[in-house]
Amino acid sequence: MIMSANHLGQIFAAFRIAALGVLGCLASAGSAHGMGQDNSAPVPMVDGSCDEYSRPVAVPDDRLKAWVHDGGQSVFLCIALPEKSFPVGELTVSTPSLEEDIVLHVSAQLGEWAAASPENRPREASSSLWWNNRDWIAAPLRFGGTEQQDGTAEPVFRNDGALEFQFRKSRFGAGQWRIGGTLFSVANPEGPPSPASLDTDGGIVLRVCEPE
Repeated sequence: MIMSANHLGQIFAAFRIAALGVLGCLASAGSAHGMGQDNSAPVPMVDGSCDEYSRPVAVPDDRLKAWVHDGGQSVFLCIALPEKSFPVGELTVSTPSLEEDIVLHVSAQLGEWAAASPENRPREASSSLWWNNRDWIAAPLRFGGTEQQDGTAEPVFRNDGALEFQFRKSRFGAGQWRIGGTLFSVANPEGPPSPASLDTDGGIVLRVCEPE
């Protein structure tokens, strides 16, 4: 059968679209950062340090830097903050595999809740709703001892370290991830610390490969 040039063009166009669907996680698409699996790089330890990362990603606030690592079954994200910042915040995560957007809280405790159900956010430190994180982990805010305030020993937390996460693909899946939210206390070159929003410019956008 002889095919016209127009017919051949349509076939090649369809093949190109299919190929892009397979290879989309390996190449950036617009603001999305490609997530080819880092088979030759060591898997990071979730310890609040970004030293093991080599693949940078864009982050909306100029005070922040971020890196990502695709470990096959898990995705690791590390957000470095300037000195004298506290690595605490609440990130909103949206992926094709999640039924709804979820909020991930990181401070001295970890927790999660549906973005559409803010009433499920724990209201006090002793709440049993903390530590319900499932298929993700983050380096918590570091305890730095106690100091006396009005005759009472109050906890002190260290203002150093990065905001570092590990996400299991078994729950978060592949495809385009969007990560927004707020970091609560980020140092400024001038003036007191202030929040840093990740919601501008589409947030942190990743295109994640299927698990190995």
